[in-house]
Amino acid sequence: MKIFNKVLLSFLLFLAVNVSATIPQAIPYQAVARDNAGNLIINQNISLRFSIRDVSVLGTIVYQETQNSVTNSLGLFSVNIGTGSIVTGTFSGVNWGSNSKFIQVEFDPTGGISYTDMGTTQFMSVPYALYSEKSADLPAGTGIGNTMHWNGTAWVADNVLFNNGSNVGIGAPIPAAKLDVAGTIKITDGSQGAGKVLTSNASGLASWQQTSGGATYRWASFHTYDPGLGFALFNDANMFGGVTPSNWSDGNALASQISANKDVQRTLFQKKGYAKENGMLFCDQFYENSSTDGEVFTALFRISNTTGAAITWTPNFIYTAYTTWGEKASITVNGANSWSSGTSGSAAVSLSIPSGQVSTVIFVCTSGIPTTVSGAFLLRSCQFGFYNNSLTLPAGLQYVDDLDTATGGWGN
Repeated sequence: MKIFNKVLLSFLLFLAVNVSATIPQAIPYQAVARDNAGNLIINQNISLRFSIRDVSVLGTIVYQETQNSVTNSLGLFSVNIGTGSIVTGTFSGVNWGSNSKFIQVEFDPTGGISYTDMGTTQFMSVPYALYSEKSADLPAGTGIGNTMHWNGTAWVADNVLFNNGSNVGIGAPIPAAKLDVAGTIKITDGSQGAGKVLTSNASGLASWQQTSGGATYRWASFHTYDPGLGFALFNDANMFGGVTPSNWSDGNALASQISANKDVQRTLFQKKGYAKENGMLFCDQFYENSSTDGEVFTALFRISNTTGAAITWTPNFIYTAYTTWGEKASITVNGANSWSSGTSGSAAVSLSIPSGQVSTVIFVCTSGIPTTVSGAFLLRSCQFGFYNNSLTLPAGLQYVDDLDTATGGWGN
């Protein structure tokens, strides 16, 4: 009687576990056939019967097939278990994830059906790549788009999170967008805060920004000179936005001369104001007996442009100024001299707000032309206000109240 020497070569294991994304429903099997004297059975038709048993070497046959092959000049032959003629069961129906599995090999060296049992061996890890394809641990879903999640002990079908292959829904069984959320959303990135809104920049990156539902601005007003003390606060520029009081009322100082340093700006702009479409920001009258003194009003706006292009904002405003005594009205956007005037009046100035950043826009007005009263005193006024609904910003622009925390120079 001839015998069959079963030798699974090393590359058999390699092929079984290093499977492609589409796992073949077969197990490579290679062996050498010898007779009972140890001689190779070469260039000969042979037949085999493979049985996969459940639980033990004598367990129930869950799959059985027969195969025919031809040995080569070295007695070597190769077959793929799972591709033969089926006797019992289906190879794809083998539940590799349940119980141990054993392979029984039977052999007929003549190519017939008189099989000799060559023994039964337990499958170890080799065929279980087939099990990974089946994902047998995952239960059946309960609805279209169910997403599985691990609850700590098992996989379960999630009836809150849905995925239809292109869109994801949270609480939305039929998501209509890339992310469709039915319910509340919480986004915590460190910039969140009460009253803030989520705003996107030009690249789509969102961040929390403060909004008041209208125009939020910082402002200051001051007189520059006292006959008994001289120029205010020792004429210290750091107290007045980086410009000395003498320059504000005698040197035609401009808003663009205000320091870019946020600490210096915070020192000057101590007060906060709110307005909607229009705003009377300042209106005051005072007496003076010297051209050295003047009253200055200034307002600072922080404006965010969330788009990819500059946007023009055209505020309409009323102002006072008197350049004859060295007092001008002016505007700066991020430190540039955007507009100035030496006479009182009204103006509509187009301001370009750069893209992708928060810009600083500062308005300055000084006192108007003096009027002599009773032959001795000079009556003057300082006025500033927006009209024509021009505090309503164009789409893409937004007021930001962040001077308390802002850092850096202009445009930050």
